[in-house]
Amino acid sequence: TVKVNEFVPREVVDKLMKKANLVWQVILGLSRYGGLRTPSETLSLRWEDIDWEMMSWHS
Repeated sequence: TVKVNEFVPREVVDKLMKKANLVWQVILGLSRYGGLRTPSETLSLRWEDIDWEMMSWHS
């Protein structure tokens, strides 16, 4: 059986981010800390989705 959703502890993500290149750091951060689904939501983000004044994003 394949698990679709599984909780990943902050410590595991932090270790991965230390070893990852910049692109993967962003993907991991958006997934774990931003709650975005990967790959669908993280890879569909565009610069236009970011509201710099409100410090938020929308899609």
